[in-house]
Amino acid sequence: MTWRSYISTDHGHYNFCLLIAFLLPINKKYVPLVIAFYLLYAIFYSIRKKFFSLNASNALLLIPTVLYFALFATIGTSLDESASSKELEIKASMVVFPLLAFMTPRLTREQVYKIINAFVFGCLIFLLFSVGYGFYRAYLFDSREYLTYSNLGIIYHPTYMALYQSLALSWLLIRGMTSEYFLRNKYVHWIASLLFVGYIVLLASKAGLLTAIVAILWAGIVAWRKGVMRRHVIAVCALSLFALLTMIVSIPLTSDRIEAAAADITQHQPEQTIVQHEAKSSTDLRKVTWSASLELMSAEPFGTGVGSSSKRLIEIYEREGEYYAAERKLNSHNQFFQIGVEYGWIGLIVFSIFLLLAALSSIKLKSFMYQGLLGMTVFNFLFESCLEVQAGVVFFYFFLMLFSSVEQNVAERHCI
Repeated sequence: MTWRSYISTDHGHYNFCLLIAFLLPINKKYVPLVIAFYLLYAIFYSIRKKFFSLNASNALLLIPTVLYFALFATIGTSLDESASSKELEIKASMVVFPLLAFMTPRLTREQVYKIINAFVFGCLIFLLFSVGYGFYRAYLFDSREYLTYSNLGIIYHPTYMALYQSLALSWLLIRGMTSEYFLRNKYVHWIASLLFVGYIVLLASKAGLLTAIVAILWAGIVAWRKGVMRRHVIAVCALSLFALLTMIVSIPLTSDRIEAAAADITQHQPEQTIVQHEAKSSTDLRKVTWSASLELMSAEPFGTGVGSSSKRLIEIYEREGEYYAAERKLNSHNQFFQIGVEYGWIGLIVFSIFLLLAALSSIKLKSFMYQGLLGMTVFNFLFESCLEVQAGVVFFYFFLMLFSSVEQNVAERHCI
């Protein structure tokens, strides 16, 4: 297999998707530039070919477009003009990717395979560079901290990188159980799968570790549905989970974070001896941000609008003495709460309906990767405001566009 076999000479839409998928996990800085060129290409193609496709599978992408313009309409009431501009720029994917889905032709099974493989290859390259750079800095500064969490993620938050790696892991496990090997090599395939498991453990994101478990179990379910022998499915999933759990226990930096999180959740003091303390651990901080978000949703049932949520949340943090959270200008750390804070209860209902319709579409199309994407991403929505940063919003809407652009006969064969 060579990269020359991946490039199409007559399908620019596919080539751009291939490049975006490859770059997403490698360096997010270059992705917006590629998307801008892609949009220009799509506009030129749509005009020249008089092509515009709005069908049942991609029509649901109109909902995030409507939500984006609803947010844009509140710019006049923003408490922070610069924050508003930045937020609208980050969330432009809510409009750009639906437009791309409408102005470009559908993709074939082989093309989607190659795009996902490009994403997996990008994840593998970043993994190898990240670990190598981590070892170099650990040796240089004599500190193991460079081999875990945000130091290991480099330019990516560890939760988002763990999500990328988990999606890639599920693809590899499913393909491996059906004897369709990455780079057409059985040994490379399973070694890469093990590397993904180990890297997710090193990232030490609690949400990321849970997502990896979801990815492994989902891969087993899909392989089972595709007719793989039961004992083979159980063996692969059991070994993957065993490797994951063994690494969690044996790697001190990761096991320490898990133990600290468990202590934060289970700690209990008698009511008369409770002492007010400032939250600093990630688990305690989420309790603070979720509580503040619910309070703000009650006070602003129609939402704060664009660029105002951060200041309003900071006001609550400072009032409650949570200066650590205020100093870091933490958002809701839950995508549903974040939507509720910015759009209000109506926006939260619309967003929830959008996710439900996407799930129904993935079931109708019988696309296990579409279903896996939604399941893993929505699971992360419970712990992070994923659609408030480029690493999350581009990833989510790019793959939604990709899976809604697949030829109907491809998805019906349950091949992706």
